Amino acid sequence: MREIQGDLKKYGVLYFLILLHLLGGIIADFAIIVSSFYAFFYFCFKKEVDLYVVFLLLYTNICMGQNSDAENISNINVGIYALFKNVLIIGPIALSTKFAFALAVPVRAVLNFSKTKSYWLFSLWSLAVLFSIIGLFLSFFSGAENKAGLTVGFRIALTLGVVLIPQVVSSKREFLKQFDKIFIISAVSLCLGLMNAHWLFVTFGFLPYLWFRFKSFPLKALIVLCLGKTLIGLETTITIVAMLIFSFIFLLFVKIRIFNQKNLKYVGLLFILLPILITIYVVLLPVDKMGYDLTSAMGYVEFKLIGDRKPIWDASLLQIKAQNFFIAPSGSALEVYFDYIDKWVLWPEGSHNIFLEIGRQTSAFCMFLFAFLLFKTLYFAYKSLSSTDECFIILSFTSIYLAFGLSGQHIVYDGVGFMYWLLIAQLANTKNNENITYLSC
Repeated sequence: MREIQGDLKKYGVLYFLILLHLLGGIIADFAIIVSSFYAFFYFCFKKEVDLYVVFLLLYTNICMGQNSDAENISNINVGIYALFKNVLIIGPIALSTKFAFALAVPVRAVLNFSKTKSYWLFSLWSLAVLFSIIGLFLSFFSGAENKAGLTVGFRIALTLGVVLIPQVVSSKREFLKQFDKIFIISAVSLCLGLMNAHWLFVTFGFLPYLWFRFKSFPLKALIVLCLGKTLIGLETTITIVAMLIFSFIFLLFVKIRIFNQKNLKYVGLLFILLPILITIYVVLLPVDKMGYDLTSAMGYVEFKLIGDRKPIWDASLLQIKAQNFFIAPSGSALEVYFDYIDKWVLWPEGSHNIFLEIGRQTSAFCMFLFAFLLFKTLYFAYKSLSSTDECFIILSFTSIYLAFGLSGQHIVYDGVGFMYWLLIAQLANTKNNENITYLSC
């Protein structure tokens, strides 16, 4: 109880700002402005960053939402969001905390330049940001329109630069303490029906982690409730199911000591490469109209990869090839031919593949650069593991990377992507200086 009171005192203002977003009108506008400016200056200039503060500032964008795609996969009662606002449109700018954090990345990167280990990667990333700005102007002057917005390429380039940010947390102990708070509040939000945006996917990927991590019975009961909502309260997608299965199996292997810090350095390399290899394999398959057995699990997986995803991936790849190698107009839509319905569709929902979405929105050059950056970040996280809990964490992230990375693109967008890669990068960079214990209720 004392710990809860301490948290309310420490983070009370942030909880209050979240509530103000639900009131709509000028009050919500005020909350957006205050939250966004605080997010920017906090991440730019705070010497030691509390990752839970970052999460709370992003909460209205990545956990709460209105008319988001996440609503289509759940029957959550969204009446609470009747007046909700998390974005303030100011001319051509959509002000939000996720945009503020994206803008803060280059500022913090420059201020911490002396601590940067790979100056050449920093230079290439700076070029990628510059190219994305040029692509933004190309889109603006061509009159392109897209649900994702004309700034999507610029926001991707800024967001993924977070993996170059040096250590911002004092120790692994502090990292894990903040990390646990993030996923406890995520699980609670899911159970209460407040989760209505794309962090929902990440939360499901970490439910097995919470089960193995905590000894507390109330917390384990919370996990069971969340899983119950998956099976009963949600129109479950293959993405969520795949995440849960991958995550549980991976963590079980750690628990029974099939996986450990030593062999994960090598197995992790395969996990990181797998989505890239699957993408290459699927796009190289010949186009062949075929029937799909949607009554079996393998038939449904085949349909999702070949019937549903391949047409989008093929169209994305063709667009990448047609664009300039270094600069691409951001925010473009896709013309996709779906063979199983024998129909051309104007597709504004993205590539449903993190690598192809990066290439389509920011150019082939940026796709190769960021694929290397993400690979390097994940691989270094595997190499720097020093405890069972860290194995749990990186394998939970991997389950999301494997499942969501091939079926969506939100882990490269600002907001969810920023939080996702910030946590992985800090896991890899933060030093371990104390024994880590279980939290309990």
